[in-house]
Amino acid sequence: MKRSLIMKLFIFSFFVLGLSLLATAPVMAGVCGDGHKDVGESCDWGANNSDTKANSCRTDCRNPYCGDSITDNGEVCDDGDNSNYEPLRCREGCTLPRCGDGIVDSGTRNNKPYSVHDEQCDDKNSNNDDGCLNSCKSCVMLGAVGNIEITDDTNICSGEVKLDDYGDYGTIIIKRSGITLNCNGAKITGEGRGVGIMIFRSNNVSIKNCEVYGYEVGIKGEDSNNVTLTNNRLCGNSIADIELEGATQMSGQGNVCRKPGAWNDTGEQGCSQQILICNPPAFALGTMKQSFGKSEALKNMPQVTAQKNMAPVAPLAGKIKAGVKMAPVAVKKIEVKPKQRQWSSPITPKK
Repeated sequence: MKRSLIMKLFIFSFFVLGLSLLATAPVMAGVCGDGHKDVGESCDWGANNSDTKANSCRTDCRNPYCGDSITDNGEVCDDGDNSNYEPLRCREGCTLPRCGDGIVDSGTRNNKPYSVHDEQCDDKNSNNDDGCLNSCKSCVMLGAVGNIEITDDTNICSGEVKLDDYGDYGTIIIKRSGITLNCNGAKITGEGRGVGIMIFRSNNVSIKNCEVYGYEVGIKGEDSNNVTLTNNRLCGNSIADIELEGATQMSGQGNVCRKPGAWNDTGEQGCSQQILICNPPAFALGTMKQSFGKSEALKNMPQVTAQKNMAPVAPLAGKIKAGVKMAPVAVKKIEVKPKQRQWSSPITPKK
């Protein structure tokens, strides 16, 4: 009897000890790739785990994520490390390079999806007057360079600027065929003399989105063919807003002016819209409303030549001389006789 009780107590104690050992034993973690989602695993597809297939559980039992070098659902691209912000690289959030992200992308991406980018600048702001347009194209800040000669496609930064045509042959001179000048709404105001924009012996030229005020002639073409004017605004120019000289042929549409001269917009005399009352921009002499903040775009600014305006262009100077006849001036010689000095009598001091 006593032995039987001792045996029962021994068995009970062993049972309790086994339960305690079982309760305190560590839980063994599963193996990634066994097909069971265990503790610490986001997924486990077993043999279907893949680091090369889109939208698959990865071989480290993680769900697909931006930065795993695979373009999954909701991602446009994935180059692995997407935070370097290098040109043509996939950006954070697995999005493609874009104009306005602060990185100048030019060329073709090597990784899929392929995309072509043609940015000249990218300053990550919405200003169009600081040397870089919203289209990521460089623009010329007229207030910074003064009068210019253009020999390539050129964008002008928006804003208002006062430029005097000292030489009477153009603040902006186009001297090459086959180019486009886009002012992007810039307002150019003169001081009552000269020409705003001159097209000189250049064919197949396009001028658009320019506002020109306060010159003798706003836009002038001289011996230039196939010039197209589009969406320009001109008024306050004393002789004509648009003037054709020599064998010039110009056409266009959407232009607004006050004094069209001989200009035929869309085949009819005058501009598409006539300005009845001209109110050009008014600002103090010498002030300019273009931004002069530092910009990476200035490094990529189109090549323009600053015009010193010290003497007229040779062909125009010849015409000026040819059209002026100097009449001889008769000069009458006048003899001036020296004035004789008159001496006064000496003054006798009083006693």
